[in-house]
Amino acid sequence: MFPSSLLATLTLALAVAANPVVVREPLISLPIAKRVNATGTGNLLGHDQARARGLRQLAEAKISGSFKSDAVVSVPATNGLVDYVVNVQVGTPATTFSLLVDTGSSNTWVGAGKAFRSTSSSVQTRDRVSVTYGSGDFSGTEFTDTVSLGSGLSINSQSIGVASRSDGFDGVDGILG
Repeated sequence: MFPSSLLATLTLALAVAANPVVVREPLISLPIAKRVNATGTGNLLGHDQARARGLRQLAEAKISGSFKSDAVVSVPATNGLVDYVVNVQVGTPATTFSLLVDTGSSNTWVGAGKAFRSTSSSVQTRDRVSVTYGSGDFSGTEFTDTVSLGSGLSINSQSIGVASRSDGFDGVDGILG
């Protein structure tokens, strides 16, 4: 049998594990704007037709047995009709950038529309950064800086790319990845 002190300790541990501590913090809101591309819808049909052709060719190759398991298949998967943007503050004092939300990207960068200005919290790492997307690309230099998202969330020494050149990002200042 268990000694009574061990049994009491075990019972207390199980009670604590069954009732997690809940910390109530105020919620942080991040206003995101949905943008509908009403002017570039002519390209949407072409993109969708190209995607359908690629998927059809892939299916035909599998059915005919000519598909190789190590083959690289590229099928564009872009949604040119809707995107989401958010205002992000960078630096001290802050500059507000309108950034495209890209959950598939690990990079946050600025400078496509509005130029980046170094502030008292900006530190240049001297590392080069370059990313190619399906819809464009950018290259520039890495900085660390204070990045603020919405009210109540500021990240100090956040790595960001600062574009010296970008292509394909009309109407936004960069990407929040």
